[in-house]
Amino acid sequence: MIVTYARSGGETQKWDYKPGDVLSAEAETLERITDKTFDEINTGLLRGAVWARRGVLWMLMKRDNPSLKYADVQFKSGEVQVDWSTDERAEMRKAIEANTDLTEDERELAIAALGEDEEPAPKES
Repeated sequence: MIVTYARSGGETQKWDYKPGDVLSAEAETLERITDKTFDEINTGLLRGAVWARRGVLWMLMKRDNPSLKYADVQFKSGEVQVDWSTDERAEMRKAIEANTDLTEDERELAIAALGEDEEPAPKES
């Protein structure tokens, strides 16, 4: 997943967030702070839960600023976005296309819900 923090009047920061790469100490700290399991945090992140976005954003920012306190991470709801990486979208598209339990209409809706991948920039001649 791509986590983007576009603070009003500040610079935009982006992280490639891979739950499988989070250190156990980081995951445990997130669990204590949010009072949720690591799986619940990641599910919450995908569902758009602000508490999950705040926790993950704090963890990502803390990697560069170890003294950052959780209470110091405040943002407007539109300043933090979570999106799928191009590879993740491709994997999900394959899974949707291969799912025989879906009708053609359901398949089309699911693929449309993934959104469009960014087109690569044209090569200059």
